[in-house]
Amino acid sequence: MHSNVSSDVVAADENTTSVVFIDNSGLIFSATQRHSNTILIISYSWPALLLSFFSIIGVIGNLLVCLAIATERRLQSRTNWFLFSLALADMLVSGLVIPLAVVKEFTGFWILGPALCDLWIFLDVCSCTSSIMHIVVISIDRYLAINDPLNTRTRQQKCKILLLIIIVWLIAILLSSPMIVLGAINPYNIFINGQCLINNQFFVIYGSVVSFVIPLIITVSNTTCS
Repeated sequence: MHSNVSSDVVAADENTTSVVFIDNSGLIFSATQRHSNTILIISYSWPALLLSFFSIIGVIGNLLVCLAIATERRLQSRTNWFLFSLALADMLVSGLVIPLAVVKEFTGFWILGPALCDLWIFLDVCSCTSSIMHIVVISIDRYLAINDPLNTRTRQQKCKILLLIIIVWLIAILLSSPMIVLGAINPYNIFINGQCLINNQFFVIYGSVVSFVIPLIITVSNTTCS
């Protein structure tokens, strides 16, 4: 039965070996051995391709935001430049992260290898963290504009705005970099049973606190104080 079928071992541990067989018809055969021989036939998940619609809309929408701010001088305010950078982060999610997620959901397995899996997780965490950090900076900027309006002109200097945007991106990269290091040291942190996911409890807690809980507290505090 399997004479014309090519196989690729996608994951293994001491108790389980997961093997993916792909035949000429495009079907995926997944044989999972746990002290027994079992063959599970899984076809492509065609509804997953609908996620591509959100990718296209996300890229087009955020691109229009960037073009509007870049070409219309009246829109080039301090807050809107932060929105410009935020749109770039969201465009990164729509243009790179979501398409790779569509491939994973479509096949049911991560078929692109551990290296690209590590990069995909890093881009996902980094871009989402960058988006959150931009929202935090915008909330702080609005807080300062309300409570200290006399210094608004000083804060409008483009060099200061650009420097702050660079700092935001550097913070996002630094907060996300432990994941790519963990994945490079041990693929088990990101790649298990043919699935690409964060499999490190420390980073899950660390990422949740640093990238979500703390920014949420800051944003809510600024909104309440304003």
